[in-house]
Amino acid sequence: MSNITFRPRLLKLIFIPALALIFLSCSGLLFQPHRRIYNTPDELGIKYEDIYTEAQDGIKINGWKLIPENYSTGISILHFHGNGENISTYFRSMVWLVRHGVTVYLFDYRGYGNSEGTASFPEVFMDLQAAYDYVAAREQKIVIMGQSLGGALSVYFVGSKPRRLKKTQAMILDAPIITRYLRYPLSLTMPGDHYDPINYIGRINIPILLFHSPDDQVIPYRHAEVLTEKQPRIRFIPTAGPHIHTFGFNNYRNDALRFLSEIYGVPLGFEGD
Repeated sequence: MSNITFRPRLLKLIFIPALALIFLSCSGLLFQPHRRIYNTPDELGIKYEDIYTEAQDGIKINGWKLIPENYSTGISILHFHGNGENISTYFRSMVWLVRHGVTVYLFDYRGYGNSEGTASFPEVFMDLQAAYDYVAAREQKIVIMGQSLGGALSVYFVGSKPRRLKKTQAMILDAPIITRYLRYPLSLTMPGDHYDPINYIGRINIPILLFHSPDDQVIPYRHAEVLTEKQPRIRFIPTAGPHIHTFGFNNYRNDALRFLSEIYGVPLGFEGD
């Protein structure tokens, strides 16, 4: 039987496309975008603006600004959602904040909803930067809120550049993912541990409120415990119920309102009042 010798050039021609195919396939597992817009805030009686901004590479991303009607506290939430669907499903869990005078900005990553492009990593961080720049140009009191994958993205985004996000005074995290704990093949979507929240949570020196439920069947409760071990200043509130159902409960909404009131010295009232 003859020996077959693979030349380096031939190996590159085989290996690089194969690796790219694997990465793109796994990115499709990590990101589960929906293009369809299911509902809009005005259907719930919420005043809103449909807004666009542009990422560094020219991709236009879409967002909604939920506007308090009766009064404004001057506090703004910049919300980054999980890996599925789009802002037309996530906004429902945020509308209660508007009743307390909090402005809420929600943006879709590229490939989601009405945002251009295709969802991809690490390009998604250009979307976070574009969203932040849009809000920071208009608001003074910014709280970044990340849920699930959005929580992991938020920790890296803030922890990797704390001095450049001067208008960010606090973070609220709901069941964030620790990327190194992702199971195969999702683990292939992350280039090493570079973007892992574990490496950045300790660098964040603003107040952090963290929610996670022991009942969560999507992201294990241990993820929150590890983040708390890495950053002892986190205010950790164990919740109940399924994955990112936190704000379906008045008591956890009130925990968030209390957290914001303490930071800004503004009475926000409570759910159920």
